[in-house]
Amino acid sequence: MDSPLITKVIRPEHCDPLFLLRELGRERKYCALLESADRNHGINNFSFLALGKRDLVLMNDGNPLDHFKKKIGRGEEGSLLMMGYIGFLSFESLRYFESVPLKRDPTIPDGYFVLPEVVIRIDHKKRVVTLITHCDSKEDLGEIERVINASPYFDDEKKD
Repeated sequence: MDSPLITKVIRPEHCDPLFLLRELGRERKYCALLESADRNHGINNFSFLALGKRDLVLMNDGNPLDHFKKKIGRGEEGSLLMMGYIGFLSFESLRYFESVPLKRDPTIPDGYFVLPEVVIRIDHKKRVVTLITHCDSKEDLGEIERVINASPYFDDEKKD
């Protein structure tokens, strides 16, 4: 599963993350939009779109951090950590970190993390999109690039 990453820089006139989520995430079981862009105040100029599932970590027993220590170690060069897992720890997983009397709900995992097949990094300030994937990915990167370049243009700075 360890595979070197490849990146491709695309410079579209504009890239709307919600458009990409709709168009690229529609047929995928796993996709996520991590949005930090606040274009009204000029801070946090990035959006990240994660597509597909290269790996899934479902945690149901034991300290969730121990799962990652076994899975990826310390994040040495070329390890799975280079791409980054996206997911959650349940509220009940607090019992591994604090002395609180929480019963585990067997229907809810302690943690659920996905290693995406593709990450699209959007720098809204520089208007640069970076496509990041593993070199052995089966994703159609040409189609992803076509959708990125087809993103409609909305002038974020235009005042009504």
